[in-house]
Amino acid sequence: MRKWVNTAIVGMFWLLSLVKATGFDDAHRITDRARIVLLLITAAVIVLESKANHGVTVKKNDCFLFGGMALVFLASSFLNGKGAQPLEYLYAFLVVFLISRLRLDESDFERIGFCFGLAGFAVLYIYKQTTLLDGWNENSIAMIGLFSYLVFLIPLFRVREKKTKALIAFTAIAFSYFINYTGSRSCIVFLAIALLFAIGLLDRKILYRGSGFIYIILLAPLFVAVFFVLIPSADVFRKLDMWSIVRSGKTFLNGRNILWQYGFRIFFKDPWLGCGNLMRANWHNSAVCVLTAYGALGYYFWIQSFHTLLGKARPFWDDYLIQGCICGFMVIYLQQSVELGLVSTAPDLIPYIILGMMFGRINYIRSTRSYSNDVVCLIKE
Repeated sequence: MRKWVNTAIVGMFWLLSLVKATGFDDAHRITDRARIVLLLITAAVIVLESKANHGVTVKKNDCFLFGGMALVFLASSFLNGKGAQPLEYLYAFLVVFLISRLRLDESDFERIGFCFGLAGFAVLYIYKQTTLLDGWNENSIAMIGLFSYLVFLIPLFRVREKKTKALIAFTAIAFSYFINYTGSRSCIVFLAIALLFAIGLLDRKILYRGSGFIYIILLAPLFVAVFFVLIPSADVFRKLDMWSIVRSGKTFLNGRNILWQYGFRIFFKDPWLGCGNLMRANWHNSAVCVLTAYGALGYYFWIQSFHTLLGKARPFWDDYLIQGCICGFMVIYLQQSVELGLVSTAPDLIPYIILGMMFGRINYIRSTRSYSNDVVCLIKE
């Protein structure tokens, strides 16, 4: 029973991610209460760790980045009359912190991956086969399926046998089949990309080969938005629109380029601190969302915070589970170039769960190394 504790803890965050921004959530204020509970648990963990370690050491760079992000977000929000709205998003980083305190071994990843995969598939199946989820946002359903499948893939990153790879591909096809009924083209495309990384047809080192390349990944949503805003009338895009209309009944970007153009106009009205409102529009792009809400300063701290978190995993990149976590998070991050769930007043927690699992794995590796060193010392003595 004890071996399922970590799975249950991580699974509760998945359930919280499922119900967020739903009518059930509004009626029972589940997310609001969860934020308070997570804040209290975080405070308790910090106090306990401080007593155990005779104080808490926080690196100056971490304090500057995460403290700066919170300060800029809150300053922008208060100056624009939105109060403490950013806290509704920033609590997602508490999820990273709390899961990072777990020690996740290979069996934990296998159980968590299996449960997430089963739960994600169940949501997609229920959406297609029943009316229970009628009224839910189709893109949100698709992202729950995609993000859950990415967690399912993490413990499979070391698979080498062709038969097992074929089985993994079969699960991807099954997920894609049901995601297709939500109309989310981006989720199917990025699910396929994640699969190629997992089974080794794409070199996963591309995603984390160096600090500079991580920046390129993190800036990709901004590059996508700027590119399609600056070149909206090229012949190639008109052909893509025609092809997309024939294939799916909607244009290639489905009006996103016009929405992004509007977002940049809002950004340039107050480029430093933004309009202070995460809910100004459903921007379908994480970079446009943060830039319009919190300006260039907020976007800088936001990007740097993710870069710092990913950079902390660099000494452990040889571990296949760390690779799976990094690939899973980055595929989600890239998919957020055309959708929105990573940052909002009701963020999808699964990307932050993945980051937390990455640090939970690092915590486990460090503990085993420490144990090994202790054993070596005893032998020498």
